[in-house]
Amino acid sequence: MKKGKSANEPDMLIESMQKLIDHMNDNKTHQEEIFQSLNHQDVFKILQNFEDPNSSMRKTSACFLCELVYDNPVVQKGFCEITNILPIDGKICVNKIPQNLMLQGRNLPQIFEAIKNAPIPFDQDQNYPLCWYYEIQRGTSNWKAGVKFIKFEKSSTNAKQRISNFIDPQNHLFGFIIGQKSELLKDQSKITQRATSNKSVNESNQTIKKTQVPPKMRPQSGYSPLTNSSPSPMMKKKMLNTSLDYESMKQLTDDKNTFSKTYVDSNGLSPITEAQQKKTTKLLTQKTQPSTTSKRFK
Repeated sequence: MKKGKSANEPDMLIESMQKLIDHMNDNKTHQEEIFQSLNHQDVFKILQNFEDPNSSMRKTSACFLCELVYDNPVVQKGFCEITNILPIDGKICVNKIPQNLMLQGRNLPQIFEAIKNAPIPFDQDQNYPLCWYYEIQRGTSNWKAGVKFIKFEKSSTNAKQRISNFIDPQNHLFGFIIGQKSELLKDQSKITQRATSNKSVNESNQTIKKTQVPPKMRPQSGYSPLTNSSPSPMMKKKMLNTSLDYESMKQLTDDKNTFSKTYVDSNGLSPITEAQQKKTTKLLTQKTQPSTTSKRFK
């Protein structure tokens, strides 16, 4: 008889918690009554049930705790005092990190940051979710997408069905929302305004970047204002040809100036006779005419 009683104890506990979930969902005053009936050992037993081999026990205990503390600052404060759990930005975590989440290793800091900064959604009646949980996202580094919430449902006769669809603490990191609803609404309003402001600034910066015109490259400079790289081979050749043309013209100009200067100086030193001038002109004409050899090869 004792063995049979011991074997049925988990099922009896699960059934008792299901009934209490319906009572608390029906009337919030039952939350404080049930919490005051629990001692410290009972509270820690609920937390230990999250690691029970029986999935029904794990899910029922998780759902029971969330219903027990939901939107009740008095019970929330008492639970945190017993367990020494401190809330962070309106959320607390109540189970150990699941094994599948531990495998994320170096990504855990980003995941915890995503959970911490996730905005708390409110429904049309300004009710916040029953609890939050984190679901592993495969093939993406968007850790924010893994933060999810379970909506609070008003139903005093449907605990068993809600539990069957509830998260399993063995597979999900989870916790509940904590704090005064009015304060949470103010905080979420500030977060939303800040996010909207940051989004507007980012969009404005993107628009400015798109409308900026890159600086024009100086003609024939050979240098790109974007890359600041050296001239291309074709541009180098063009620049070299331009340089050679300039040097050739300069040499011709220098030769002409030298010839003119010599002629003037010679004029200044000794007058040239008409016969000498004709002779000089004839010699210059002969020099400028192409030779017979040059004519054959042209």
